[in-house]
Parts: sequence; C-alpha cells; structure tokens
Amino acid sequence: MIKILSAIVLLSSLAISIFPVNALESLKGKNIVQSLEPNTSEDFYYRGVAFYEKEEYKKAVADFTKAIQLNPEEFLNYLYRGKSYYWLDEEEKAVTDLTKAIQLNPDSADGYYFRGESYFYLKQYQKAIPDFNKAIKLEPDILLGYLGLGKTFNELEEYQKAINTFTQAIKIDSESSSIYHHRALAYVSLEKYQEGLGDINKAIQLNPDDPHNYVIRSMSYLGLEKPKNAINDLLKAESLYQKQGDEEGVNMAKKIIGEIRANLR
Repeated sequence: MIKILSAIVLLSSLAISIFPVNALESLKGKNIVQSLEPNTSEDFYYRGVAFYEKEEYKKAVADFTKAIQLNPEEFLNYLYRGKSYYWLDEEEKAVTDLTKAIQLNPDSADGYYFRGESYFYLKQYQKAIPDFNKAIKLEPDILLGYLGLGKTFNELEEYQKAINTFTQAIKIDSESSSIYHHRALAYVSLEKYQEGLGDINKAIQLNPDDPHNYVIRSMSYLGLEKPKNAINDLLKAESLYQKQGDEEGVNMAKKIIGEIRANLR
C-alpha cells in the first residue's frame, strides 16, 4: 500500500495549475495596439503586451528588450519581459528581470508573485515563500499568492501550513478547483483521508475534466481502504490523460492500477 500511495503522490505532483496571464498592474485606460513600425519605448512596450496577451512570448521578449534599451528605468518593461520568460520556462532569466522590476517598483505584487513562481519551479522553495507572502501583503484579495504559497508548503512537506493557507484562499474564492485540489493533497499527505475526499469531490465538481483530481481522489479511497473505488478513479484519470495526449500520465495510471489489482489477489 505504501508503494502505491508513493506512486500516486508522484503522479499528482505532475499537476501544474494554470494561472491567468492578466497582470495585477492593469493597463487602465490604455488600448493595446500592435504598431507596425514602433519607434519609442512605449510603442515597443504596448506591442510587447499585445504579443504577451496572445501568448506569443518570444515576440514579446524581443519587443520588451527593445523597450528596455530605449528606456531602462521603466519597471513594466522588466516586469513583462520577466513574465514572458516565466511562461517560456526560462525561470532564471525571469528571476533576473523580475528582481530588477521589484527594485524599480517595490510595490509590485505581480513582480513578487511571478518571481515566487519562478523560484518555485526552480525548486528554490525558501526563496519563494517570502515573495508569495509579500504578494499577499500587497494584494490580500488576490487568490494566486495564496495558491503559490500553499503549493510551496506542500513541496516542503509542511502540510498543516499548506492547509491553513488554502483555507484562507477559499475565503477569497470558494469556487477555485485548484485550491480544493491542493488542500486535498495536503490532507491526504497527513492521512486525513476523509477531509481529503471532501475537498477533492468539490474540485471534481468544479473541474470534472482534470485527470489529476481523480488521482488525488484515488489516494483518498486507498487510505479509506476502498481499492475498487480507487481503481475506478484511476481508470477515469487514464482516459482523460489519453484524451490530453499525456502518455506519462497514462503509463503511470496503468502502473498503479496494476499494483492495486495485484494486492487484491
């Protein structure tokens, strides 16, 4: 049973929460227009933002780089280039730019949040914690800071701190499937399987197409000694992974199902 739970925990760690790309520093009163022939730092910045919003991050980086060359003291140029690097999985470059953005504007919650996320994916969890805390302090009603902080506590196996953080987040948004998903994982890690089951049921209600949710629920069922329920959930997860083209998820689900069935013989 321990090996099965360990394998499922490994699979659940593959879950990557999808965060919205809208900046906390909103562009109030601004129209983002792609200029065909940008000339000024502002021109390159706004075209870069347009590329960013279209998820064309490499083009965005090129424009923000030009904007920085023309105006190296504007924090938004570094902020958005750093965020673009983050989405390109170039976290070290993201940290460098976001650090510069924070130096130019220490009140940028967005800067602290994305630097915290970059540290998280670099597995520099102790550096991520103060950044998420700062983002929360600056924008206490924004969900993402709590989500990042709670996930970091989970990675550090500080599960009660994670639960407390996610509970605070639920007070802000009680309809976020990601929050219930990650709090369920913390409960299961503490062997509080019934509490985990309640949270993951809510996550599935809110997002029934996420295979990771069924993986977490299978963990709860295994802890509650309901292996057949666990198998059914893993079969559901396998099907969803298949639809998403996630072969790693499919293979892991199959492996765990096989181990559970072997233990039932």
